[in-house]
Amino acid sequence: MTLLDNRYHRAEKLLAWNLAPKLKNLSLQPHWLDEHRFWFKRDLAEGWEIVRVDTRTLTETIVGQPSSRKVSNGTQINNSDQALSVVSPNGKYAVIARDNNLYLLDLTTSLETPLTDDGESHYGYGTYADFFSAGLVENKPLAPAVQWSVDSRYLAVQRIDERQFSTKSPNL
Repeated sequence: MTLLDNRYHRAEKLLAWNLAPKLKNLSLQPHWLDEHRFWFKRDLAEGWEIVRVDTRTLTETIVGQPSSRKVSNGTQINNSDQALSVVSPNGKYAVIARDNNLYLLDLTTSLETPLTDDGESHYGYGTYADFFSAGLVENKPLAPAVQWSVDSRYLAVQRIDERQFSTKSPNL
């Protein structure tokens, strides 16, 4: 390899599409809760956390992490997967899908409340059709298939019944 080839090879490592996966928090989006408080999602080396900031007291508090959440009865949930959420338009709540059920996360208190409890494999809440989630996204986590109303009072949820279909792997 020539000196010029080496320079091009090193320069290629600095191109945007090669650097992007290594950079975190290039853009933070604040979700205002009231006049003095907002929250944002901060990416970490492993996973993410939700941080609430109070501009009046100049403090920040970690209010949510995928590995440590409390449900409404006070039970601690150990959730090692990096669940994606759909945040309400008012920025106060997020919906998370886990084990084929949906959970409401209050972003001001980090209290998690189950919305459903009867989800099952191939008939879960907020899930996608198997052909979509298995064939198009290749094991990448997906946010729940839900839609908030504009006023954050209602939630439309997708539920697809695929229990009658057999699971087959494609022949490659």
